[in-house]
Amino acid sequence: MKIKTVNIDMEAFGAEFANMDDNEQALFFKGLAGELRCWKSTYNAQLQFHGVARLLTPEQKELLADTVGMAWYKEEA
Repeated sequence: MKIKTVNIDMEAFGAEFANMDDNEQALFFKGLAGELRCWKSTYNAQLQFHGVARLLTPEQKELLADTVGMAWYKEEA
């Protein structure tokens, strides 16, 4: 499912996203993961995010690494 139906100011969306509650933010990541599953391979997605990374400052990368990575935290049983 490839969806592109609206134009979005991505910086404004990022600011809005940062202030959404966890339920809304989880829906975003679920949609992103669902779309990435449709891609040819994980490698293609890695290449995409490598391209994104080169457009971020070191400070932005550090902050995102320290915060967004918690979405992948696995609790020990």
